[in-house]
Amino acid sequence: MLNGLGRDLTSADITHILHKKSNHSQNMLVVRFSNQSTKDFVFKNRKILHSTGKTPLFLSPHLSLEDSRNQQTIMKVFKSFWSKHGDHYNFSIFAQGHFIKILSQGARHFYAFDSHLPPEEFLVSKGIIVE
Repeated sequence: MLNGLGRDLTSADITHILHKKSNHSQNMLVVRFSNQSTKDFVFKNRKILHSTGKTPLFLSPHLSLEDSRNQQTIMKVFKSFWSKHGDHYNFSIFAQGHFIKILSQGARHFYAFDSHLPPEEFLVSKGIIVE
């Protein structure tokens, strides 16, 4: 599973492991990595890692300084497409770690930092009217 990391994962790569039990009696392990290369590997390969197990893979919302700045830049771009219709905006946005959560007309969409679509095209592809 960690073939692309270039070395074996060791205990020194992990700073914290937290075992949680959710409301639906599901067990969840929360792992925090100690170095940026391991974090980057997990983020880059999240789809492959997610599909290898039965348990969902969720990435920590704790961002590096660079990722935090990137998130703020993306949020500003999305906010530039806000338009008010009556008392409501055409969509709402929330920062969710390496994703931006977009709510519109009862639908939920997630825009990843590494998305190949620019924000405007992403909104249009989800049926959100931008002006």
